[in-house]
Amino acid sequence: MRRTFFKLCILFFLQATAQENVLSDQQIEDLTENKIGNYEDLALSDPIEMQMNKVSINECSSEDLLALGLLDPEEIRAIVDHRKKYGKFISLLELQVPEVFNPDRLFEIRDLFYIGSDNSLNETLINRILKSEKELSFKTKVSFVKIGDSAVNKYSEYPGSAESQQIRFRAQYQRKMIYGFSAEKDPGEKIQWNKKTHFYDYYSFYFLMNDLNRTFKTIAIGDFKASFGEGLVLGSAFSAGKSSRIFNVSSARQGILPNRSFDENNFFRGIALLIEFLSAEHTLIISKHRKDALVLEQDSVIHPDETIRSLVIDGYHRNETELDKKDRVSNTTFVYNFLKKLNRFKIGITGLYSTYGLDFENKQIDFDRYTPANNTFYKASSYCSWSFKNTYWFGEYAISENGNYGLITGQYLSLGKYFDLITAYRNFSKYYNTQWSGSFSERSDPSNEKGFYTGARIKPFTKLEVSLYFDDYQIPGYTFNTQGPVRGQDLYGEIRYSFNRQSFVYFRLRYEMKTSGEDLDDPPVQLVNKKYQYRIHLETMLPSKLRLKIRMERRFLREPFTISTPGSLIYLDLTKPIPDLNSNLGLRMNWFDIQNYGSRIYAPEGDVKYSWSVQQFYGSGFRCYILLKMDLKKTLKLQLKYAIMKKINYSVSTDPSNKENKMGEQQIGIWLGKSF
Repeated sequence: MRRTFFKLCILFFLQATAQENVLSDQQIEDLTENKIGNYEDLALSDPIEMQMNKVSINECSSEDLLALGLLDPEEIRAIVDHRKKYGKFISLLELQVPEVFNPDRLFEIRDLFYIGSDNSLNETLINRILKSEKELSFKTKVSFVKIGDSAVNKYSEYPGSAESQQIRFRAQYQRKMIYGFSAEKDPGEKIQWNKKTHFYDYYSFYFLMNDLNRTFKTIAIGDFKASFGEGLVLGSAFSAGKSSRIFNVSSARQGILPNRSFDENNFFRGIALLIEFLSAEHTLIISKHRKDALVLEQDSVIHPDETIRSLVIDGYHRNETELDKKDRVSNTTFVYNFLKKLNRFKIGITGLYSTYGLDFENKQIDFDRYTPANNTFYKASSYCSWSFKNTYWFGEYAISENGNYGLITGQYLSLGKYFDLITAYRNFSKYYNTQWSGSFSERSDPSNEKGFYTGARIKPFTKLEVSLYFDDYQIPGYTFNTQGPVRGQDLYGEIRYSFNRQSFVYFRLRYEMKTSGEDLDDPPVQLVNKKYQYRIHLETMLPSKLRLKIRMERRFLREPFTISTPGSLIYLDLTKPIPDLNSNLGLRMNWFDIQNYGSRIYAPEGDVKYSWSVQQFYGSGFRCYILLKMDLKKTLKLQLKYAIMKKINYSVSTDPSNKENKMGEQQIGIWLGKSF
């Protein structure tokens, strides 16, 4: 039963972490691959940024270890049993004693723990600041493109410099104190000082303290994110959605988190307080800041008042048009959350009130008709979870100010160590208010959708694992590029064989089908779109610690009235530590041939620290990058990335001899960090 409980919690509390050596490339890709194509590259840094705490290896409970999301049940038992047998850890090197931790695994998890105690609640603020681990870093990246015989920087059309720049300061003392700031400019943005831009385009500051005393548990000041329940009312922290991690259905991150990413919109700015009172946790959030928006100016006939056409979330302020959208509307938000824990049962209530300085435009056509036309939003929900023996149940029901609702509920069942099953049902009204929501769904927002999801993991042998999920869903109302209701099915399967802890191979198949009807026709004309993805991936450790990855992927899209052309990608990835130079060298080579834009392939790739790049492959050509990570001194680190791509762009012409059809791109990235 204890083993089943460990396994249960691991699956439902999987979450992304930020320590660079903790989260592997494979884990980051698993968490983000379903987001690719909908988010900018910088937004995909969120999984890396979400890790907020190390834990004391001597004080952490089994639940604390489970919440890290990166230790399997066997590893958790090894840590707990070692403490029972030998007493407290004196050094993290003692992790070499349990056989489950080989040297490579120790290197991966070393930044999860510290040696110390969490019992000293009365430690002074000055003490925490002085003892905190600090890091100051600078990152820049620039891209150049060549079309035909002309070579220019990728953002030459904008008045600002072509490179992106990021400055970070971050400090952390155990899990008691986390503070820092971030500053950034995007490519094409000017570095200047005026009314709208103070040197850099974006600044963020955060300060978070845990365990102030037995009543005041957490206080956050500045910029932060928050998630409660299943995210129907409040889910601003990262959510993976459907991915190869088939059990990431229930919301993983809970509570208050510092905002350490460069997402310029999805965060709170103000104060958050968590207190424990009458054997329950109470969280209060007060936030006020300005947001980017496309505002329709006052017009005596069409628009008698200024209204918000849409909120702008890309964070770009490169020219006058984009600068006009910057900080155009104020937003004030209040949140209250109640959480009661009763052994294996948790129950909570969340309420949110949010108001904007202007009304939203009243839109009555196509998919925009579901956007609210007022400036004040409020919603509330009740949520609960319950675990008993080999089952886990979760659910949340929410209602917004317009009377529409959102519902998600699911159950996990473990039938021994060889079989796990999850089922989840969701039903979101067309007009449900999605401000600050972030629940599991097919679309980016939990609205205008209902569906039933089933996932299973089968492990008939120690080295063989089969993962499956099937999602049958409906989108009752209009959506972008559709003229009627949508019916969809998503089928995923993966077979993975592990030769040892460092070598594995998997084969993946994914099939997506969407059927939409033209409701203007009688009877409606059914249009069917189908997507297929096949992938085989091999990863192994060669002699001299040379890590090899080989991937072959093929995708194609079948659309009505068009001829489908498959797209193919092959890549070879090599990583090699160089101990004599305190360095690590990575090399990847990609070959691709994709003539149909609908069959394009996205491939995440390694990058300099605290970022994660996603490359879109379309056309025919070759891409290569080199990533070098160096420890110049004990506290000074340098990382360099150079990438080059040459391709034939089929969107220009299908004639390879056409010079305008040939494109090239070069990228340079630099990260320099100093810890103290």
